[in-house]
Amino acid sequence: MKTMLNIGDYALHKTTGKLGQVVAYGHEIIDSVYHATLKVEVVSGAGMSRRNFVEDLSSQWLPVKEDELAKYKIAPNPREWSDMPIGA
Repeated sequence: MKTMLNIGDYALHKTTGKLGQVVAYGHEIIDSVYHATLKVEVVSGAGMSRRNFVEDLSSQWLPVKEDELAKYKIAPNPREWSDMPIGA
């Protein structure tokens, strides 16, 4: 069963383990076939001083429930987290 991720949902990348919040949709054409992509603002990695984004095929992302975010030590709103001073 495939789950559609929406803007604002949290997602975990299957290969890299990066966690983030979906911020946009996109597409990629591979061998003349249209594939949906997701652009995700990465929020995992406490030492990051700038906003980082990853775009990959939507099939490479798993949904993460907000109540599971505490396990990853992530603030519920990535904008709040990314605006925090380094080392806070």
